[in-house]
Amino acid sequence: MLKDYRVVLGLSGLVAVFMLANLGLAMQRGALAMAPIYDDNTYLLDGINRVVFENVDSLLSMIVSFYHNPPHSPFSTMLAMAGYSLSGGSDIGPYAMNFIGLAVYAVGIYVITAERTGKFLGILCTAALMFVPAVGTLVTEFRPDAFAGLSFGLAAYWLVFFRYDQSSKRAACALGALAAAVTAIKPSAVIIVVPMLGFAFLLGAAKSRSLRSVRLMAWTLGAGLLVVMPFALIWGAHVAAYIHQVFFTNADVWVTPGSAAFHWAYNAFGAAGSRALGMFFFIGAFLIAVDLLTLRMNSKENFPTAAFYLWVAIIYVGIAVNPQKSAYQGNFFYFPFIIATGLAAARLIERTRMPRSALLAVTAGIAIISPPAMTYQDARQRPGSLQALEQIGSILNNSMSCKSLSFAAVGPYPIPPETIALRAAKQGVKLQIHTLFLIREEADFTTLALSSTFVSFPNSAGRAEAEAQRLPGLQHLPRLMAMLDSSQDWERYDITGADPSVIYRNKMLCDGRGANKP
Repeated sequence: MLKDYRVVLGLSGLVAVFMLANLGLAMQRGALAMAPIYDDNTYLLDGINRVVFENVDSLLSMIVSFYHNPPHSPFSTMLAMAGYSLSGGSDIGPYAMNFIGLAVYAVGIYVITAERTGKFLGILCTAALMFVPAVGTLVTEFRPDAFAGLSFGLAAYWLVFFRYDQSSKRAACALGALAAAVTAIKPSAVIIVVPMLGFAFLLGAAKSRSLRSVRLMAWTLGAGLLVVMPFALIWGAHVAAYIHQVFFTNADVWVTPGSAAFHWAYNAFGAAGSRALGMFFFIGAFLIAVDLLTLRMNSKENFPTAAFYLWVAIIYVGIAVNPQKSAYQGNFFYFPFIIATGLAAARLIERTRMPRSALLAVTAGIAIISPPAMTYQDARQRPGSLQALEQIGSILNNSMSCKSLSFAAVGPYPIPPETIALRAAKQGVKLQIHTLFLIREEADFTTLALSSTFVSFPNSAGRAEAEAQRLPGLQHLPRLMAMLDSSQDWERYDITGADPSVIYRNKMLCDGRGANKP
């Protein structure tokens, strides 16, 4: 199907239009219109650090770098490195590289729908589903969650629908390798990816009972294990430490308060689902329900369809009962649900023999009422962040003679410490950062703060945001600020703005000339 030049042109056009729309939104009022925030800045910083300070400029040097210093997300780090290398250090470069995720989405949806409806209707289905809000975040958010959720959903779909009785050994091995590679997009998501892809594999295996099918299943499983083993060896300890930190050490920080009704509705039509899926949740739920009510289980096509719908439902139950909630975590439901919606739509179009004109009218209606771009980040809620970042950067520039350069943050906002380190890295300066807001013990908190070159304190909005997140280090803020204000060894800078934050500079670590206050 993808060998048809008209299909390639159609999908390329869709990707180009939606890519430009989402990049434009990011530059107008999204991530590219303000100082980078979490978690975008973490992946951007990791990418540029490897390019600037580790001289990663080839596949071999990247492999060596990843081996010695495993990134939190190999996929996002690679995009950041490529984007910065191609754009000369501009943040636009990494976000532009997100076209890869959008292209994978368009091709995946097209293949699933066109297999049942034909090429033209497949293009129309793909066009309609490009308007799902979560799809825009594949571009406007620089974090691996959306692409990880998409790849997770596509891998599960093919695991469930794969025909072991009609396929080759090569195809079976490729499927296993693809499913295993999904774990490398966001290794810390193995807690959901590995068991649920394993379940999808079992669902796909249930429909085949021949000896040949069993052999191909063994090849699929073997290829998957072969691919995942190197990742397990490199990222195993890193992933285990991160999961322990999230679910045990800082569990109180990441838990989302709310009633049972709040949690069950959250990713469907609640706080996150209403933004990520919007009206498409109700459209998809309706199409899936109609398909389920009208299918007959004696068909070789119907069993995997029902199995995939069941798989998506179990995903939703899993993230609903998880006390930790975010629109980013929700991607592991949104994209499987979107794939299920496309599947249901294609099957109903096939069975009802819907005319092209009718689907064209539906797609046009969606295009008229739905915005083509989406971002979870809003620069309008963080006014003056770029100006504040430049002022902090100016303080750092005037402090290059200090014996060491380290930046400790009492709160993550208005300007996260990673964002300041990112700006410094673009100028070839390695800035060590300390996230004081995650330190619980006051002695450790104070010792690390006093040994740093700079200490930042949040403005009132940033403090409210940190308090809402229950960040443990914030409780030590008043005493540390009073200590620095009363000490002659520290110099205070009030960052200009309607809601100013404060930076302290350790004069004892500098050469005595001090910084020129901007």
